[in-house]
Amino acid sequence: MSYMNISENPIIALKAHDRKKLRYKCVNVMRSVVMRLDHFTPDTSHWLLRESANLARIQGIYATSKHLEYFTHESSMILHGIAPWNLSPPVCGYAGGRHNARCLDSIKIYNYTIPVSTYNPVSYAFAGSHPIHVQGMPVESLPFTCLRMAVSRPSTKALAAVSQMLHSLSNFSRHNSEVSRAKEIKIKGSLLAALDKEKKLHPYMQGYNRAKIVLSHTDAGCETLAEAVPQPIVSSIFANEYVSQYRITTNNRTYYADFAVPSIRLLIEFDDAGKLGTTEEEFLDARQSFLKRQSDLQALGYSFFRVTWNDLLGPNSLYYRLLRAALTVKADFRIRTNPVKRLSEDERII
Repeated sequence: MSYMNISENPIIALKAHDRKKLRYKCVNVMRSVVMRLDHFTPDTSHWLLRESANLARIQGIYATSKHLEYFTHESSMILHGIAPWNLSPPVCGYAGGRHNARCLDSIKIYNYTIPVSTYNPVSYAFAGSHPIHVQGMPVESLPFTCLRMAVSRPSTKALAAVSQMLHSLSNFSRHNSEVSRAKEIKIKGSLLAALDKEKKLHPYMQGYNRAKIVLSHTDAGCETLAEAVPQPIVSSIFANEYVSQYRITTNNRTYYADFAVPSIRLLIEFDDAGKLGTTEEEFLDARQSFLKRQSDLQALGYSFFRVTWNDLLGPNSLYYRLLRAALTVKADFRIRTNPVKRLSEDERII
């Protein structure tokens, strides 16, 4: 999932009495800011409405804030085209010494309401961080956004965010995994070096230990948000035993699994109905390919564990369901203590 282009999400910052002149459908984003509804209908999908509202809030803050210098955190991810794991993420930006956070009201588009959010200005700037312009707005670069998310967000959200950004930074391709993995290792090394440099400049830096674990155990093989979100759970149970974008060749066909644990021949995959197409013909073709793939892989002795959107909303339940699946495949399976598991337990995620 990637965010639409800014130009496809027009907002208007109003001046005095402008509201009386409006001759088109619009919705309030914040005080003195509205969003046109030309591209939406009552049947527009909820995820598209959420994306549009999140972008509109960022544009609204940019149009009305006097002290904002550049966007950070989830706002930076969105402007770089990467979806954060938040239905209604805060708008974050570096604003020097200004700390005046404010509430952003809920946004109702037809019959769907996007929940309230906040504008959180930050006063901390990383050494060497300089804003770049993305779609006409100042934003922190992806490497420094990785550092911010790793330092300040809970481990599951941080790992999901950094995995997606690392996927983008490395131009990861499952068809050229050796080169992609080499790039991943190099980028991880540079991120960890930048984190250590920041620690030397600020010895009492908060979130350093968590960030080091996040940056060390993130996975560039996660191609989508749906793959990045369960990655911390997979890593907690299987540590270094699992492989993302695992390649399997059989019967002159090549398949890729989202995650695989080769030692127990377990494949972990996101179950997305959207992969089966939108028309009856697409559905039947995709269904046939799906069944052929499953049959081929089961013939090799692999078993499947399917992850759904509901699973992603309950990491604790997902953890124990996946653990039971591992024990079903291998009765004497044992979890090895690892940093991601300890961090998830410390934060009471599992």
